[in-house]
Amino acid sequence: MLILEQPAITSPSGGATATESWRAIWKRWKVVVPLLLMSSVLSLEMVAYRLWLTERFYTAEGLLLLVLAAVLPFLVVLAVVALTILFALLPFPFLKPSRRTLRLDEKGLKLSQTKYDGVLWKNVRRWLMAPFPGQQGLIILILEAGGQSGGRFWSIALEEREQKHTFLSEVEQLRQLGKTHAPIVELSQPLPDRRPVLRGLWPLVLGCYLFIHGLPLLAASAMPFDTKETHSSPDLSPAEQAKLEGVLRKVVQRLHIPNLKQFRMLFLVPGAILTTTGLALAVLGKRQQSREVAEVDRLYDLEVDKITCGRIGSDGPHRS
Repeated sequence: MLILEQPAITSPSGGATATESWRAIWKRWKVVVPLLLMSSVLSLEMVAYRLWLTERFYTAEGLLLLVLAAVLPFLVVLAVVALTILFALLPFPFLKPSRRTLRLDEKGLKLSQTKYDGVLWKNVRRWLMAPFPGQQGLIILILEAGGQSGGRFWSIALEEREQKHTFLSEVEQLRQLGKTHAPIVELSQPLPDRRPVLRGLWPLVLGCYLFIHGLPLLAASAMPFDTKETHSSPDLSPAEQAKLEGVLRKVVQRLHIPNLKQFRMLFLVPGAILTTTGLALAVLGKRQQSREVAEVDRLYDLEVDKITCGRIGSDGPHRS
């Protein structure tokens, strides 16, 4: 059995500065920025609607509630980031180690800091070794595993002198025992980092935002309206119900809506436009994300001529 622990990684300047640390945090969390903005706008809309109904929109209390509604999603994420940094700095015994570890035995692999922590040897497709960008004396060892759920990637940094040769020796022994036949491929240039896909996220979030507003309007256009009876909502007080009905009457009078069919069109047309546009943007964003994932996967395909590689242990030259 062999256990490899990822060595300490410093910045290219010799130490991690505050700017570099925040850049790393921003790269990890910027994927949630569109979602935060949508959550902030939705919170503002709900709070503004309640303030308008209760005649508190132009008060100091209303202004404070609007500010809190706008910044609350960002405050939640900042709290999560702060707790993540705190847990990484303090050695809590009940948390996973801050450094990644790789354990090899006759049964398979044990990985740390991943959802799929156990991998059988039959599911190991190949190993990739690539240079570590900006780090001398370190390499990136990438595991490509695949089962019934599809392919997965996991990586760990290793020392080029000691840990690399220890890993190769252990895998060679396991190969002689017939436990694994996965190839080990050494790359001459780093592979792109498999970060969360950012392309297409803005159209996807905007499409969800429009769909959230359009679908209730479509549902309202299909609801039965009784002009002879008035229905009160349990969530609204009598004063709030009267205010909402008064605004609706003014809209009907100004638009000169003569019958119930035209009244339904008041909800049907904007609801259909918002829902259709939202679905179209969501499909566009999903296609852009799939295209970016395909581009990254193509770089991981060793048949592509752009990657110079060679199988470790083979006598053949590197191909390019």
